[in-house]
Amino acid sequence: MKKNHLLQLIALGVMLLPLPWFAVHLLSSMNSAQLPVTTRPNGAFHLRAYSDTSEGGNSQCTYSSSGSDTISFTFTLRNGYSKPFAGIAIEPNPAGSTIDLSAYDSLIFFITRSCADTQDVKINLHTPFNGNTGVRPLGVRINEKIAPCLMKTNRIATALRNFDPPVWWCEKCKIPCSSLPQERFSRVQALIFQSGDTTPRDEEITFSISGIIFKKNVAGRVRRTVLTLLLYYLLFCALFFAWWRPKAAKRRSSEKATPPYTPLAVNNYLDEESQRVVTCLGEHFHNPDMTLESAARESGIHQKKLSQILNRKFKRNFRQYLNSIRIEEAKRLLRETDRQIADIARKVGYQTVAHFNRTFRQVEGCSPNEYRSGAVRHEE
Repeated sequence: MKKNHLLQLIALGVMLLPLPWFAVHLLSSMNSAQLPVTTRPNGAFHLRAYSDTSEGGNSQCTYSSSGSDTISFTFTLRNGYSKPFAGIAIEPNPAGSTIDLSAYDSLIFFITRSCADTQDVKINLHTPFNGNTGVRPLGVRINEKIAPCLMKTNRIATALRNFDPPVWWCEKCKIPCSSLPQERFSRVQALIFQSGDTTPRDEEITFSISGIIFKKNVAGRVRRTVLTLLLYYLLFCALFFAWWRPKAAKRRSSEKATPPYTPLAVNNYLDEESQRVVTCLGEHFHNPDMTLESAARESGIHQKKLSQILNRKFKRNFRQYLNSIRIEEAKRLLRETDRQIADIARKVGYQTVAHFNRTFRQVEGCSPNEYRSGAVRHEE
């Protein structure tokens, strides 16, 4: 018994083991579902404008921050570099540090452009590059997503998994883009907003960016967590059943076998009483003085109980049951003997022929004479 209790406690502990992990994982998924990017003074991020002047170009870029939510940068692309560019970098404080975005799934922001023409904006996430080629352009891995600005104000929402290294960066690193693993963004050095390939030259353009947040797909994480928990319990139940089934079979086989014996012939009280009623009426039905009271006295069963037995077992009352026996015997005598009908009526318990004829017609739907004639024709 003690061993069984110990096994039950171990099984219960194994079942409850993943619940703390499930609760912690669920709470961590729901907490900090959004990471806002703000540039308030002494905040978590700072701004830095850049352009192709570091590569010998002539483009210019400046920025301004209104409050902590909206960032504006104004730039003019000029010839002087093969592919002029300008943009703004949002970097974590202090300088040179990184931020972990591996728990987030998407980037969402609003962007407003000053010009009327449709333009693209390049969004980059810079992460440390640890390739083995010895070539490290800009000292980072550039993960890029190009977002079209079709309207003057656009809401951009893009999944982080859609950020991939651009072809020019892979060529400069001499690494095939297909050989690079998917970036987890656990160490992000900067979030970059940069002019796109469709940006016109020699035109002052302003982009205003607001509402920048990194967002978790909480519903998806909860579904994955619940699915993991269900798979754990399914595996646990399968292993427990595989372990317990042979033990249960062994325990059943070890139980003591029942010794052989002859069962006692013990019937239910109701069956015994029914048999007494049937025997009594079957032996004394031809008595013309047979009544419910005399049948009860003869069988030793109370009148009310006797009536209940006949009703429950044969769906008839006392008089109907008695008549059914008498008529069955009368039919046999009509078929097998040449006795007069009056004689047969007295033999089966009727005191008058009229009573016999009336009862016979009620039960069989014909008179005794008609019955005998039909039985005789059937025999011939």
